[in-house]
Amino acid sequence: MHVKYLSLWEFDTCSEFGGLRCASFFGVVEFVAALIEMEGCDADERDFSGYMPLAWAAHNGHVEVIEILLGREECRRTR
Repeated sequence: MHVKYLSLWEFDTCSEFGGLRCASFFGVVEFVAALIEMEGCDADERDFSGYMPLAWAAHNGHVEVIEILLGREECRRTR
């Protein structure tokens, strides 16, 4: 697993950075795929820094996660 950039000043102890955002950041494909299928999962929700899961995945070059998240967006547009 390769993460291009992580600066500790971006995080504080009160920040929420879990679930889908965390899996997207680290490129955990299976976890991202499972989470977006759960009811109530909001892939467009922004975290403490204003980034969505897609932005974290793109920032760290996780192509498979990007494809999953974009695929979900395509499905929502066709409904």
